[in-house]
Amino acid sequence: AQACFTQALMLDPNYDLSLSGFGDLNRDSKGPNAAIPYYHKALTMNPLRESHYVKLTKCYLELKQYGKAIHVLQAGQAHLKNNAQFGLMLAEIYTEKRMYRKAYDELQAVIEKN
Repeated sequence: AQACFTQALMLDPNYDLSLSGFGDLNRDSKGPNAAIPYYHKALTMNPLRESHYVKLTKCYLELKQYGKAIHVLQAGQAHLKNNAQFGLMLAEIYTEKRMYRKAYDELQAVIEKN
C-alpha cells in the first residue's frame, strides 16, 4: 500500500487523498506524530474534505493536545458550515475537559442547524 501512495504522490504531489492515505499508513506504523504532517498538508490542499479534519483531530486527541484538536474542528466549522460532526466532536472534547457550558453551546448549535 505504501508503494501505491508513494507512486501517486510522485505523479501528483498535491493530491490530497494520497497524502491522507500516506498519513493513515504512518499513523498505523509509527503513531500519530508521524501522520500529522500528512494530514495537515492534505487539509491545506483541500479544506473542504471533512475526513482531513477528523483524522487530524483524532491524532491530536490521541496525543492529548486538546487545544490543537479544538482549533482544527473550529477551522472545519468555518469551512464546512453545516457539518454536525464537528460540533458533536467539540462537545465531546469539552465534556471530557469538564467545560460543560461550551459542550452545551455546541450541542445547541448542532440542534439549531439541523
